[in-house]
Amino acid sequence: MDWILRGMARAGWGPEHPLLNATAWVVVIVTTLTLLTMVYVLMFSARARRTRRRRLKFNTAWRTPMAQASIGGEVPDVRAPLRARERLWWLMLWNRMQRPLRGQSREHLNALLQRTGMDKHAMRLLRGLSVRQRLVALETLRHLGDAAAWSRVAPLCRHRNRYVGLAAAHALMSMAPRRGLAFALEIGLSRDDWSPRHLADLCQSAGVEACTPVLLSTLASATPQQASTLAVLLPFAEPRALQTWAHGVLQQDRPRPLQLGALQVLGELADPRDHSNLVNYLHHDDENLRLAALRGLRRQVRREDTAHFLVALLDRVFAIRHDAADVIAALPGMTTAAGDALLARIEDPYGRDQLMRALTARHLPDAGVSA
Repeated sequence: MDWILRGMARAGWGPEHPLLNATAWVVVIVTTLTLLTMVYVLMFSARARRTRRRRLKFNTAWRTPMAQASIGGEVPDVRAPLRARERLWWLMLWNRMQRPLRGQSREHLNALLQRTGMDKHAMRLLRGLSVRQRLVALETLRHLGDAAAWSRVAPLCRHRNRYVGLAAAHALMSMAPRRGLAFALEIGLSRDDWSPRHLADLCQSAGVEACTPVLLSTLASATPQQASTLAVLLPFAEPRALQTWAHGVLQQDRPRPLQLGALQVLGELADPRDHSNLVNYLHHDDENLRLAALRGLRRQVRREDTAHFLVALLDRVFAIRHDAADVIAALPGMTTAAGDALLARIEDPYGRDQLMRALTARHLPDAGVSA
């Protein structure tokens, strides 16, 4: 700092006091940096505006040929763009136009992708380091659904970025739904960053036909912790195919989430042969299992089950009391007089309130008033 101050003194610039000299230099440096930052921001903004205009022009030029291709029209002299950035824009526009399409329109647009060689470019993007480019490429391959890309896409399911892994799993399922879902569940159950919601999205995308056998085979070899996660996915499978599995779960001392899933399966089927199983679980110590059994019985309600439902009206859980009241009100042959008689038997005020609400909603406005 001393040599700077001496140089300033010889040049006759700045205050004579060293501290004031240093302060003046700080002001000059800060001002210069501020001006440079402003210039950089202005240049960056101008560049972003130019890029936005170029992309808008690019999309406008390509949207019409892609739309023509999607309806099976001829697109003469169509060539893929040469610049890397424009190639990425092309794939992003193609993906956006593919999303609402189904059937032949999707196949026509796939043919355009292959005719321009952009499917090979998407495969090359998978080897890059950019997460954004990989996600664009994986969406492209998902729409294309070509099983030839399986060996390139499958390793990305284990990518440390969960969004890349999930995109890869969806791409695999578009190539082979059953095989892809089995592979994705095998990896997803061992990944902490794939939540049950992510796995549910995979099952929904795969469809019931693919999801049912995969869930059954995965449940057969799953650990207790994995089975508890898989139980959340049971609504995406065919209930009839799960009936035997549900019976086996309820006959054994299996984890509570599996028992809950089994009760939901039996409730969905409404098979009279499962009636006794559901009634037994009305008295279980787990409130979730009691509620699932009650909702399952609602699909096959019988007049002789009234006593069980009246006990459920005394439950400490509001949802169980609420549903029990609705089931009683929906019993075959339930009349206003019969409802009044039931109300007279209930001493618990919360149970009475719920039953009165349900009867009023189902029968005459004055149902239960005389009680």
